[in-house]
Amino acid sequence: MQSSSSLAVALMLLASGALSAATSVYQPTFVSCPSNSSSLIRSSSGLSSKESEWVSKRDAITEPILKSFLSQQLANSTLDKVFSDDNEQKPKVAFAVSGGSYRAMLAGAGMLSAFDNRTNDNNGAGKLGGLLQSATYLAGLSGGNWLTTSLAFNDWISVQDIVDQIKSDNSSLWNITNSILAPFGAAEPMEDLLRWATIRTDIQNKEDAGFPVSIIDLWGLALSYQFFPTGAENLIWSSLQSSDVFSNAEMPFIISTAEQYNEVESINTTIFEFNPFEFGSWEHSKFADIEFLGTDLKNGSPVNSSKCVNGFDNAGYILGTSAALFNEVAANIDNLGLTGSVKQILEILISSWAAENGIPASYPNPFYGLDAESQDFGSNITLTEDLYLVDGGEDGETIPLVPLLQKEREVDAIFAFDMDANTEQLWPNGLSLYATYARQAQPIGSEIAFPFVPNTTVFVDESLNEKTVFFGCNSTLLSELSHIPPVVVYIPNKEYTYASNTSTFKLSYTDEETLGMIENGYTAAYQNNDDSSYATCISCAVILRSQQRLDISPSEECQSCFDKYCWEPTV
Repeated sequence: MQSSSSLAVALMLLASGALSAATSVYQPTFVSCPSNSSSLIRSSSGLSSKESEWVSKRDAITEPILKSFLSQQLANSTLDKVFSDDNEQKPKVAFAVSGGSYRAMLAGAGMLSAFDNRTNDNNGAGKLGGLLQSATYLAGLSGGNWLTTSLAFNDWISVQDIVDQIKSDNSSLWNITNSILAPFGAAEPMEDLLRWATIRTDIQNKEDAGFPVSIIDLWGLALSYQFFPTGAENLIWSSLQSSDVFSNAEMPFIISTAEQYNEVESINTTIFEFNPFEFGSWEHSKFADIEFLGTDLKNGSPVNSSKCVNGFDNAGYILGTSAALFNEVAANIDNLGLTGSVKQILEILISSWAAENGIPASYPNPFYGLDAESQDFGSNITLTEDLYLVDGGEDGETIPLVPLLQKEREVDAIFAFDMDANTEQLWPNGLSLYATYARQAQPIGSEIAFPFVPNTTVFVDESLNEKTVFFGCNSTLLSELSHIPPVVVYIPNKEYTYASNTSTFKLSYTDEETLGMIENGYTAAYQNNDDSSYATCISCAVILRSQQRLDISPSEECQSCFDKYCWEPTV
């Protein structure tokens, strides 16, 4: 049996490079640059041509599904006008899944399954199944990104399928009964050592090839074995472009977020997004072709036209980057409630890697040398040869809303799942919504618009963190913003059938715990079935912006819903 001390020794050897294994395919490769190398960088706002083409293909699929879903829920609707050929901007739906480690992944999975028509007994009047199939965008952050990425890169598998596999004891996904620190359990110490040896070799090969590495390489690869059947050594993020389910637009457009490492926390921190086509920042209007991420670029051109890079965009590395909290862990390790071997192991890993390689995720900066922005955001992403990225929620914005608030993406309704743990009892308190609301008042957030939300004190006092709430219903109140933002349908983590307020640092879940978390998330998305008109009210929120653009008054049933679920400021 492997003791915690022997595991600590193994991880110390891992940190020092003393373990070895066969050569892997994790390291990026050098290739000739494309003939039109100027296409590697886009210094403009708006959608890329590839995303625009993809969205058009997705619209042809989602619009009839959404119309069919709404027609089952709304007795007196104006769907013919909303979906008429004359209406150029049909309703667009997006989902955003918050961070919060495994808690967010599992509770978020249950919530997402509530909107999936592949979930058992989840279709028809009064049910929410089908809204996920009608969604254009799906954004995830940290643990929420573990959910969205694992679904997308496993052929857009349903949560229901994973649940069925777990129940039948036949699942190669979400096998989290053992911690990633000892993935095979105490009974298989040599298997654990071989796993870590493979990971160490992966990272060493990448470093030997001249690429920056950090503790996030280790973190992302270790996580990957839980979310992909054979890990992510050779699983490339941009490969999603060629998968049938994405190239045919049969799934939403996934987005993962991270933010620029900043030693001083600031609402002006740059948020970066990874999507199937690009990596970049809306706030700086700079995007890079994600397939060639890692290429040595200056002033937007390859330094060596025969040495572009493929494979730096490893899906496991991006998985870890969005959840790169180690700088926060390092700064607060004595205040996180960690004890015993977990604390000992984290201290060993952090101290070993921080000394040599650093703690934030390290990326060769594709925007190095480009003209600086005219606006002063407190940071300029063009000045350094490397970008250092951390967990996308370190500035408080744990729900990845910013990519979905871009005017060019034309989103009408965002379903925001909040699995944050800000209260003493580890429940959300609305901080993420308020942080995004506050961001629009800063220079870096000047191009986004977000509905009014209360501060966390009011949020908790009015119990808004315990129920579904619609924010931004009254567009008249938002007329002074840069543009009218989407309606935000806020759905928080709350205990209904299971105590889902688990610690962010809980690293293993039994199958019973996993299923309990998922079931509770599903129940939370339905608000415990306490309202027979709930699916109707959700539908009213989805079409509200379209009706407002067309100057159509809400039906009586929808107005009743808005009276019940909308929050608006009193002043």
